[in-house]
Amino acid sequence: MNVKELMTKNPECVMSEETVRAALGKMLELDVRHLPVLRDGELIGMISDRDVSLYSTPIEDQAYSLEDVHAKLDTPVSEIMTGAVLSIDEESEASELIRLMIDNRVGAVPVVAASTGDLIGIVSYIDILRAAESML
Repeated sequence: MNVKELMTKNPECVMSEETVRAALGKMLELDVRHLPVLRDGELIGMISDRDVSLYSTPIEDQAYSLEDVHAKLDTPVSEIMTGAVLSIDEESEASELIRLMIDNRVGAVPVVAASTGDLIGIVSYIDILRAAESML
């Protein structure tokens, strides 16, 4: 089985200049935990619900005012995303993808076209579990 058979095609994305608020809203609306981040059409990172949670959780013994919360939510996604983005091409074997996810402890990996490097899909651990379930 290859990555093309597992991936969700044409994934929803956020632009690097969009706010954390917009990204979180999109994640909630779509019921997803990861969004690829693009700048001028190029994949430059990933943002996850965990990134948002870690960024927005007050440090111990530190209280946030309402203004602080709004400021955090209005921060550009590019400031809190994971920038060293992992990706895999659609022709790779599923086993290679699984190893990549385990080794890097990530829940989703963007899929890029082998010929152009353009973002064409995403595979999450849920996609892999669905495929595994159908094989059992």
